Amino acid sequence: MILTYTKIIVYLLEYTFMRLTAKALGWPFTPPPRLSKEQRLTINAAFKRLLTRWKLVIKQFPRSNKLSNPIAHLNRYRLILTDLRSFLERKKMKDSTDLKGITFSMDCPEYFKRNYHYQTDGYFSFESAMRYDHQIELLFLGTGHIMRKVAYAELANILKGSEDVLEFGAGSGTSGHQFKQIFPRTVLDILEPGPAYLDFARRTYPHSFNEYIPEFMENFKCLKKYDCIFSCFVMHEIPVAFWDLVVQKIKESLKPNGHLFIIDSQQNCDSPDHQFALDQFAEDFYEPYFQEYRENSLEEYFRKKGFKLMVKSEVLFSKTLLFTL
Repeated sequence: MILTYTKIIVYLLEYTFMRLTAKALGWPFTPPPRLSKEQRLTINAAFKRLLTRWKLVIKQFPRSNKLSNPIAHLNRYRLILTDLRSFLERKKMKDSTDLKGITFSMDCPEYFKRNYHYQTDGYFSFESAMRYDHQIELLFLGTGHIMRKVAYAELANILKGSEDVLEFGAGSGTSGHQFKQIFPRTVLDILEPGPAYLDFARRTYPHSFNEYIPEFMENFKCLKKYDCIFSCFVMHEIPVAFWDLVVQKIKESLKPNGHLFIIDSQQNCDSPDHQFALDQFAEDFYEPYFQEYRENSLEEYFRKKGFKLMVKSEVLFSKTLLFTL
């Protein structure tokens, strides 16, 4: 766990340096929320549960306990610092359509043309892809990767060999790369609608994936059937009105008795004492469809679509859901 605590300390120091820099230069950095004693205890307990589970994952999957290349890490942080003022000013203005100079493909839906999290260029530039994963780690103070890997370990009883797996909404490819650290023998295809992000994944992880598919899940035309399909923090970025199309494509792409694995934020139907954290997330980071996502239980929705829930677990204000058809 020494590597884990080192990583958490590094991201905490980086976040603190960003906050102090912004304050010294007069940039509009939002101060951390003032939490009650009960809320602080809730957060500490959630982190403790996560790290306890992470210890077990490390024992079972030693390859999962790795740090990123320090030179690449410092370069990503440099890019974030360079972009910080622009990001903070966009966030202050609540400008979620600042995509000047971006050329959209003909099939790009309107819902995707946003600065999710107020990030520069949304999901549409290589530079955004370079910053993205480091930004997420800063948000979770170095535990975002741990959350994913702890969640993926839920599939240990399902994926035993060279199964065909598809990740949709793969982003920069980091989540898929971490999946392969847990299940290296699987044949993983990644599907990502942002061409620059897919290009980043192809260059950064050239040997991790079988196929790099440039498509939205609701438009996906599968050429083969998969044993397992998963997504990582994607459903809350898709409007509920599009969920039926996504599920239709999932059903068309799964083998008989195949599995669907969802990692995403908790919802209103989940832990009542965690709702303050979801409220704060929605306030601090632009997620245009988060409120309707919170109101539509994923468990109930997929049950009505013919899926059977096999496993549900909590992972630091998020949840994992394993379904089968």
